[in-house]
Amino acid sequence: SLLKPDLFFCDSPYARRTHVPLGNNCSINVVRQLFSESRVARFLEANAGRFDVAVALQADYFVATPIDMRDVGAAMGGGQGGRFVYLSDANDAFGFTNGFYLGPPRAVAAVMGRLDAAAAGQLDTSRDYERLLKSAFELLGIERRVSRLAVFKVRANCGVHWQGIGNPCPRTRREKRHHRCLRRNRFDHVLDGSVAAVMRVQQVHRALVDLLRGRGNCACGPRIDAGLVLAAAAAAANASGGGALSARCSEVRECWMADVALARGTMAS
Repeated sequence: SLLKPDLFFCDSPYARRTHVPLGNNCSINVVRQLFSESRVARFLEANAGRFDVAVALQADYFVATPIDMRDVGAAMGGGQGGRFVYLSDANDAFGFTNGFYLGPPRAVAAVMGRLDAAAAGQLDTSRDYERLLKSAFELLGIERRVSRLAVFKVRANCGVHWQGIGNPCPRTRREKRHHRCLRRNRFDHVLDGSVAAVMRVQQVHRALVDLLRGRGNCACGPRIDAGLVLAAAAAAANASGGGALSARCSEVRECWMADVALARGTMAS
């Protein structure tokens, strides 16, 4: 029964837009994700007493910026009874960004083990993955906290998607329409939201894209060496003296400034 499209959000406009054109089976993908997280949750539940803090992320995530050790310290200070979990806010959509979890082990296990609650009809499945996660937080009475980091999703075809940013500068009519509908600066979750921080993450993004260029399949095979990616990004920054930017990085800077102006205009109105 878990594979029925109407059980989850697979008959929603979101699913028809993102899955059907690609030939994907939405309901199977949903169950794969929730089942894999439930297995991690089961491990955490059985071993919670062995750890002070739990950090979990999906296999297709590349964390582009360091995890904030203040968040780790707060999670450790919460003890085994802490009722909060840190998430990214890179792509909240209709709820909370899924795929990265940091917090007291039992709290992380509770939200990652949401498959049973979803199957029992206790969660909101009318929107998207993010709404499903938010409704789990609400059901469990767990506080969502935001961890400032940038994450990329590495697709099976080795495409690198900057979570929450997508295409930084809109070109098509549809992208421009979405750009006008933004209610906040898309880059404000990238560390401190400064243009310097955005540029640093952009260098990492370009280095990762270059590393994976020509690789046909990223669903399996050798793991991505984060050290190589970060070293390449640092080398590119040093080669330019930290000031000169590639054409694409300059484009991101322009879009960052446009987003700031848009956010200020929205706040002023």
